[in-house]
Amino acid sequence: MELDRLSRVFDPKRVEEMFDVGDVDRVLVVTTLLICFSAWLWWYVFWTQRNRPGPYEFPVIGLLIQAQANWHRLHDYITDYLYNVDTLRVNIGFGFMAVMTADPANIEYIMKTNFNNYPKGPRLISINQDFFGQGIFNADGDLWIHQRKVAAIEFNSIRLRNFNTPIFNDFGIRLVHRLMEKSMSKSQIDLQELMSRMTLDTTVRIAFGVDLGSLAPTLPHVPVGKSYETASTCSFTRFSHPFWKVEKFFQFGQEKRLKKAVADLDAFAYDVIQKRKKELPDGKFMEQVNEEKDDLLSRFVKMSKQGDNRFGDRALRDIMVNYILAGRDSTSAVICWTMYMLVLNPEALSKVRQELAELMQKQSPPRDWDHLSEEKAIEAFAELLTFDNVGSLTYLHATITETMRLYPPVPLNTKEAVADDILPSGQIVRKGDAVVFHPYGMGRMPYIWGPDAADFKPERWIKDGVFQPESPFKYIAFQGGPRLCLGKDSSYLQMKITVALLTQFFDFKLVPGHRYRYKVMISLIFDDGLPVTVHKRKK
Repeated sequence: MELDRLSRVFDPKRVEEMFDVGDVDRVLVVTTLLICFSAWLWWYVFWTQRNRPGPYEFPVIGLLIQAQANWHRLHDYITDYLYNVDTLRVNIGFGFMAVMTADPANIEYIMKTNFNNYPKGPRLISINQDFFGQGIFNADGDLWIHQRKVAAIEFNSIRLRNFNTPIFNDFGIRLVHRLMEKSMSKSQIDLQELMSRMTLDTTVRIAFGVDLGSLAPTLPHVPVGKSYETASTCSFTRFSHPFWKVEKFFQFGQEKRLKKAVADLDAFAYDVIQKRKKELPDGKFMEQVNEEKDDLLSRFVKMSKQGDNRFGDRALRDIMVNYILAGRDSTSAVICWTMYMLVLNPEALSKVRQELAELMQKQSPPRDWDHLSEEKAIEAFAELLTFDNVGSLTYLHATITETMRLYPPVPLNTKEAVADDILPSGQIVRKGDAVVFHPYGMGRMPYIWGPDAADFKPERWIKDGVFQPESPFKYIAFQGGPRLCLGKDSSYLQMKITVALLTQFFDFKLVPGHRYRYKVMISLIFDDGLPVTVHKRKK
């Protein structure tokens, strides 16, 4: 019986029926095609591009796979290629071409010399539209120009001196009190989360005349802060997600979260706008609280009520969202990276503290700092941080500047070419190309900063005791040309006041074993926060 069964299984005719010649032919054809395709792909990717600078590109998808694989370290990934060649033209994916550059001459040409050929562009505006709307960071042309002119009033030196400095001091003191309380428990805290609370409070207070109370003793949940973080994260994710429009259409995934976060932001913004319109019924500032209501939102509301139809409620909402980005995320990020670098570089920290000690000794009339109570010492030191005194802190200014050279608040910036062009380096730019400059990478380039480019050296900014600025197209943290950041001086003022307060009253220690690295976002923030232990500094 067993022999009969085996003979049937291995019967030649049965085998021929099961595996006919046609199937064999098809297998051979498919195998041959796969071998030929693999050979062609290898030839296209690794042979034809072997002498071309930059990353290998695959047909159609370009750099999409590599970019996704390196997304967690995107800025270092770009830096690796720009390190050897300062300008590249690459296929990001599906024919979307980008010119990436770290050449200061190219950047000056893009941002100043031929500025009109390199606006934000419809592609970038479309990606950010749901979140930023037509605010100043997502606008081109006349709308951008008009918003910038009105906003410039917010950042003049008299206003910084008389209005912003006391507010920065007030919220800096609140931050110090929260840290004093945290130091008692000796448990780790997320310094980045506290910084975000402080800069959110100051931005909303200065620009919109509202006190959110994020730094109240209980550190309450502030919905607008969480909604803003969610919207920012989801909006930026679109850059790495070629099919985000499909998600938006069917409302799932990140796009569903984005819609909910934006709706919450809208509710907050429109509520503030309506209240302000009621406070300014005829478009004039209230005489008794002129300074109190002399904020950015009030000026735009006044223009709206006087017939400027460019500033309806939607436009006012966009302005609010954009300025929260400018004041909250960027400033918070730089303060956090500065404190991180000072912890890693105790010699620089010692020099910052020495400069502060010299400022305290110059106070007239002199104070007996050693015998002040903790509360009195905090108030007295904050009073010392006037507009003029803060401006005299040269080494602190250099320390923050050096931090931004290595960890710029906006690590990547994109424009779009309106017409074909040739950059000073000789690189051809085609109409519709994205033009990307990379402040993060530029700060690490020996061909820009010399062989010690990767080193943290605040002294590189000081000559004969005087701070020496660099070209804004070499040091691109605040951009340059017509789009030079209006809030540069205001940001420096708050950052210097805050870092001075923190270094004067506290010692910070990093948490062993934690990986301190950036998160790929619009602003260069820490991934998983900035956990530290905080200790009161001994007198």
